Amino acid sequence: MKLFTVEAEFLGVNCYAVAADAPALSESGKDCILIDAGFDCAPDLAAALQKQGWIPRAVFVTHGHADHVLGLPRIINTWEVETYIGAGDAYRLEDPISTTSEELKDILAPAREQWSKPDVHTVKDGNSFTIAGLHVTAHAAPGHTEGSTIWEVVDALSESDTPPTVPLGQPEKPFENTSHPVRAYFTGDVLFAGAIGRTDLPGGDMAIMQATLEKLKRFPEAAVFPGHGPSTDITRERETNPFLV
Repeated sequence: MKLFTVEAEFLGVNCYAVAADAPALSESGKDCILIDAGFDCAPDLAAALQKQGWIPRAVFVTHGHADHVLGLPRIINTWEVETYIGAGDAYRLEDPISTTSEELKDILAPAREQWSKPDVHTVKDGNSFTIAGLHVTAHAAPGHTEGSTIWEVVDALSESDTPPTVPLGQPEKPFENTSHPVRAYFTGDVLFAGAIGRTDLPGGDMAIMQATLEKLKRFPEAAVFPGHGPSTDITRERETNPFLV
């Protein structure tokens, strides 16, 4: 599959577009999916998608924190995409700002006036979809939030079961370099390169996070694309991440 990253200005959220390594699937362009919707990421995302000729068909949200969902209304209005989120975090879409940290509530107050709760599909562990030539599977990963979800994405048309690793580095910028993994995990704020997400916000729980990390250790080898920071892979994190070693 092919993918690129647009980094939202607010808190540097990685917003991904992913497409199968296959011919265009619609008359208007190549179908793709989106992962996460950072605040005000839509203009940069639209420009990048137009340049590539990709058409979003769905957006998969890793969790309901404000920095990952505030871009949803504009994305949905622009492309009319279906939206998927872990069932445990659906309540956060009523007012994402109310469930964030106290220091961010004042900063995000103006954004609350523009917020409208989107219609979404809620998912549970193991739910899977085939969209835009991609197999997408939800892995419940609570700990950072109750409904945090790791999205496993596999190119449906790939003939190989062994994905290449991804060099550790800064998130890819649109069209400078695109990755071609067969399988990838989009981990949101559960797993970062060398770190994990915080558990001290409302809905976070370190004991539950630890159980999620034990589950993560057993994932098949694949590229990892976090909600913030550089990409990595499962093997590297099992061997070097102090929270997994």
